[in-house]
Amino acid sequence: MKNIWLIDDDQAAHVYHTIMIRNAGLDLSRVHSFYGVDEAMERVMDLNQRCDHDEWPDYIFLDINMPIKTGYDFIDEISAVLLRYPFPEIHFVSSTKNPEDIHKFEQLDQVVGFETKFLEVEFFEDLLKKSQSF
Repeated sequence: MKNIWLIDDDQAAHVYHTIMIRNAGLDLSRVHSFYGVDEAMERVMDLNQRCDHDEWPDYIFLDINMPIKTGYDFIDEISAVLLRYPFPEIHFVSSTKNPEDIHKFEQLDQVVGFETKFLEVEFFEDLLKKSQSF
């Protein structure tokens, strides 16, 4: 199975999504939680510099609206780095219904999906099926 990163300032979202991931049969040792953009980018830079592919994220589930820096800031920052590994499959996961956010998402090539918070077990089961087909 591949690595999953959860980037969200809401601890309840981490707990809920971890339960859904576990219920989908995914390996929780491959799930990494980050509570802000700076923390996640620190890890990106560390892994990229050390050439550590074992923990490199294959999937990132990214909240849009976080204090200090937003999901959009994360996209800008990771896009500015010369990555040694494939660009992760990034999904925005947000409770926002703001049409501006949806329109802005549609303009971003780096983001694959816009999911409504909270993701259910079926979403992660589909992810597992998809990753096994590679």
